[in-house]
Amino acid sequence: MDMQKAPPIQYLKTFVMAAKHMSFKEAAFELYLTPSAISQQIKSLETHLSTNLFNRDKKQLTLTSAGSRFLSLAEHVIQEYEAGFQDFISSQKNQPIKLTTTTYLSNQYLIPNLADFHNTNPNIKLALQASESYVSLEKHALDAAIRFTAKPDTNARLVSPAYLALACSPDYFERKELADEINWQTQSLIHCRPEQDDWWRYFKSETKLKHAEYKTIASEHFDSYEAGIQAAKAGLGITLAILPLSKHELEKKELIALSGTKIQLEAAFYLITREKTQRHQEYDALFTWVKALLKF
Repeated sequence: MDMQKAPPIQYLKTFVMAAKHMSFKEAAFELYLTPSAISQQIKSLETHLSTNLFNRDKKQLTLTSAGSRFLSLAEHVIQEYEAGFQDFISSQKNQPIKLTTTTYLSNQYLIPNLADFHNTNPNIKLALQASESYVSLEKHALDAAIRFTAKPDTNARLVSPAYLALACSPDYFERKELADEINWQTQSLIHCRPEQDDWWRYFKSETKLKHAEYKTIASEHFDSYEAGIQAAKAGLGITLAILPLSKHELEKKELIALSGTKIQLEAAFYLITREKTQRHQEYDALFTWVKALLKF
């Protein structure tokens, strides 16, 4: 049995606009057509579908049940077409992939390795935008984001799980003689994530210390992860570094890992990309690059 041909796509836009305003006259004004042209296209569409899409009343235009069902399909088709068209135009113009992530991740990993990415992928341009807050890809015309989150979007790919690890500077290690068992009451705890009590999580998991005892330990609180890590590197105390985020500091011996114990976090690092896109190969290349950078 032969499949029936789909109606011309311009009829769909006319139908959606008429349904939006429930008026052929207003749809005509928005589409720069005459009301009679709108009426004719709707009639042609109804003939093509062998059903009425509108109830035509002298006082009011309303959708039939078939019209309501077809409206959802028409809106979806138009959205997909427009998104695909924009991606096509971008690819033709060799538009860059606009990627957002935190300042720390951008400065520590992406910018130092950006030349390597471009050398490996000469046909892909990458534009970085650093932000400490959640940024909507659609609202800010961005293509992708690297996010540390416990609730990834549906269009997310896992780059790396995340872990907490005890760390301090070599100077602090020597001053506090931490080669032996740690006396926590003589230490200073650096809190890197103001919205999370990572230290109490660590003590509950790895020690028998009670909460009241934990609260008596000297602490330094910082409003960002980057500031907390800088404080640890300056020898102000022990921190719970997030891996793989701080693997560079450990590799460069700017920080020393105090034990092999790592506590996995619910949050992880993900690459988020726009859902309606034709740039899959470019996103695959971006994912491969970011995953390699954060491997530990």
